[in-house]
Amino acid sequence: MAEIVSDAARSRTGRTPWPLVHIVVVSGLSPVDSDPWQAWLETRFPQATWVRPQDGDWPDVDRWAERIDQALAAGGPQAPRLVLAHGFGALAVIRHAAVGREEISSAMLVTPAQPRRFGLEAGRLVNRLSCPATLLAPLGGAHEESPWLQDNDAVDWAVRWGCTLSDAGRGPVRHAHAVPGATPPWAEAEAALGAHMAPLLVRARANA
Repeated sequence: MAEIVSDAARSRTGRTPWPLVHIVVVSGLSPVDSDPWQAWLETRFPQATWVRPQDGDWPDVDRWAERIDQALAAGGPQAPRLVLAHGFGALAVIRHAAVGREEISSAMLVTPAQPRRFGLEAGRLVNRLSCPATLLAPLGGAHEESPWLQDNDAVDWAVRWGCTLSDAGRGPVRHAHAVPGATPPWAEAEAALGAHMAPLLVRARANA
């Protein structure tokens, strides 16, 4: 899927060097190197635009929503926009649905954080996404990397936010003999990603 991030052939022919699909990753509050699911996103999409925690951001979803707008606007003018969000970043994407100006073409919310942990009122996070969206969460019991996310929460949020609920499985799994720096396999996320990416690539090529 290298063409997801860049299309060198278009640069060689003098056409716009913008990626076919503009990918924005909205991180959670944990450092990437201590969170295997965020680390998977970073190694999988090294050229993506990231929205990361900054001083004063935590846990201000309105500031994060504004920065999501800025990240979306940084892509090519015609490139469809795929947002991949994790943890608290997923809550910021939902807030963006209410206050954001820039359009999101497609979204994946990976193990959203529990809003109550940040004192967020439920009424601020009821907006449905207006784009195709998947909520990726470990089903069948809380995962060690998302101990506060319960199945009933995931089901409720998927309905409330207009997302398709998909099982995240065990998340990215690093094999004992994996090549250093290689992206850990995460079949469930790859399947969800492919379902989102296919129509975006069709749309991007039609506008190229």
